[in-house]
Amino acid sequence: MKRALLVVLAAVLSPWVASAAKTVCGGLVQEFKYDAPDRAPIHFGGWSRAEGAQGHDYCVFADIYYADGSALWAQKADFTRGTHDWEYSAYAMVPQKPVAKIKLYAFLRDGSGKAAFRDVFLKRELPPKGTVLSSRRFTNRPFTQDDILCERFWDGRRASHRERIAPDVQVRIANPLGPGEVTAWIADSTRRVTPLTFPDAADRKAVAELELARGERESFQVILSAGDDAERVGVVLEIEPPKDGMGQALKGGVKWERQGYLARRPPYKPHPLEASSYEKWLPDPLLPAAPFRVRKGGSQGTWITVHADPGAAPGLYLGKVRAVAGDGAPIAELPFSVRVRKLALPATFGLKTSFSYMDGFTQPLYPDDWNARRREAHDILLDHRLNPDDITRTDLTRIEDIAHMKSRGANAWNLVQIAPPKKPNARWLCRPRAEDVFTPEFYAAFTNRLAPHVAALKARNLFDGAYIYGFDECEGEFYSGMRKMYLQLKRDFPDLPVMTTARTFNDFCKGLRKVSDDLIVADWFCGSMGTYRAETADAVRQRGCKAWWYTSLGPTHPKMNFANWEYPFIEGRLVLGCCTWLYRTDGFLFWHCNNWKGGRGALLDFFSDTFFPEFNTYGSQGCPGDGVFLYPGQGRILPSIRLANIRDGEEDWECLHIAELKAGRDAVERIVRTAVRSKQDFSRSYTDLQAVRRRIFDLVDEQ
Repeated sequence: MKRALLVVLAAVLSPWVASAAKTVCGGLVQEFKYDAPDRAPIHFGGWSRAEGAQGHDYCVFADIYYADGSALWAQKADFTRGTHDWEYSAYAMVPQKPVAKIKLYAFLRDGSGKAAFRDVFLKRELPPKGTVLSSRRFTNRPFTQDDILCERFWDGRRASHRERIAPDVQVRIANPLGPGEVTAWIADSTRRVTPLTFPDAADRKAVAELELARGERESFQVILSAGDDAERVGVVLEIEPPKDGMGQALKGGVKWERQGYLARRPPYKPHPLEASSYEKWLPDPLLPAAPFRVRKGGSQGTWITVHADPGAAPGLYLGKVRAVAGDGAPIAELPFSVRVRKLALPATFGLKTSFSYMDGFTQPLYPDDWNARRREAHDILLDHRLNPDDITRTDLTRIEDIAHMKSRGANAWNLVQIAPPKKPNARWLCRPRAEDVFTPEFYAAFTNRLAPHVAALKARNLFDGAYIYGFDECEGEFYSGMRKMYLQLKRDFPDLPVMTTARTFNDFCKGLRKVSDDLIVADWFCGSMGTYRAETADAVRQRGCKAWWYTSLGPTHPKMNFANWEYPFIEGRLVLGCCTWLYRTDGFLFWHCNNWKGGRGALLDFFSDTFFPEFNTYGSQGCPGDGVFLYPGQGRILPSIRLANIRDGEEDWECLHIAELKAGRDAVERIVRTAVRSKQDFSRSYTDLQAVRRRIFDLVDEQ
């Protein structure tokens, strides 16, 4: 490749449609090989226009191959989704290592619509300082009535972002509500209702009809929407507790919370099936019940959670939700029903999970009461039937914490990471270096700390559920050292499981290595959901091991995931529920629940408003919300909509597991596969999922 301007000529893609069962991609690709590897700048981009373009990737896209055999994948100059005229977008960088080859794409994939590209280019020179690489316009309504311009520009060293108020308003979101109108309507718990989502005719007729196992929680949404010239302040909800035909109240409870809204921060990439790229605000935090404001031309969501106590009597219960303005004027009255079924969830969780809550991210925000906040966070996770855990901890888990978690139903807890203590000011330690752990000195120090802790847990009947974790996503160069250490640990602690997310299991699933005794480096293997194969998991189990899985930045659409807050809420429910059950997975791990940033807006002032423009939602590698399922409020920890859907998925798994024990796996699997056939082929319909649950409840009732 010569040091010159290279241009891919204009091309137009034919219309295409992607389905969940088949990935379809339209676009251009060209490979550029360097005559001699070097670190010359890379600058690429082009122009595109679109008709209804919605896809996981709609961009000019580069895979960069270094001379040493490594690669930098998926560098992107993104275009706006939807319908628009010709739009320019570019990307620039200085490679860290000599580059040998670049594959340049212009495409629309994993979605639907039509796109055209022109003047796609790749240059080996940087743009002048201050050059705008791309510009996007979106609306700040209903928080303010402005349009916002988001510009990506070259600051002389890297691509940076800035936002400013646009001089005019061009983005229009249709509001069907009439002059002065304020209304309330029902939405299910898996639907993302943004502040610019308004009810259609079907929404105005929707009702909340819940079915619960005993011991289960289910939620629905009550949305307040206002016309462009209407507003309500001081709004509250009044809940009439559900009662059966004899007037007996449901044993359990009903609570309501306000939905909080966080600002998208560039670079964000909308999910092709979710909120428009022109919207700035998305819901997720759940805030305590308090009077709230319904802004002009906007919608404000509330969250209703119904809990059926384990001792609740099966039957149909009817209740009502009333929305009342601050001046006492009624806005709406909405009925809801709760059918409690015979199936009862166990007090101790059935599905093993590990959702890491890290003290190192709590202490800076709550320096005076971080221990209280930790217990509060643990209780929120336990209320969601998830194990509060920390796979990265280098201090031994407190015995009093384990006792509390077990008393609340927890079934697994990491005692300590196989690693040296983290540095005093470090928030966490992801993984150790090989030279720091594969020594006799480290092993002696580690086991000398661990042995008395194990003995104390056994003395208090808290050992069942304990494990240790090590070697987070480590690759092949660690395997021989891990094998040697594993054999030592099994000699000294034969009944203490070792878990790892090292790439061993992924290698098995990809066929890169055969399952063999020499590569059994843990009792519990935990592999990526994207590469997980049930057949490989069975081969591992035949050697006496367990096979967990996890999600993180991947898998990506069209597979299901919930790490990215742009993804549909229902996918979190399906991952923990039907999909984990279908693949016979032994447990589920997620790396972080409180990946909080510092700075202004780090603590949500949840009584003053429901919009939080300064809270930082940006995640690593373009995955906003990654590792944030709990939110730091002023003086308390807050749950979230995504966490509620994860809870519902865990409870779905419990119901499926109980049904399997009573009616057999084949009968349950036939029902599950009507909605979920694989991690890529599945329905995102709440109605379809509820039909599965209803049939599962009926199946148990028949036994």
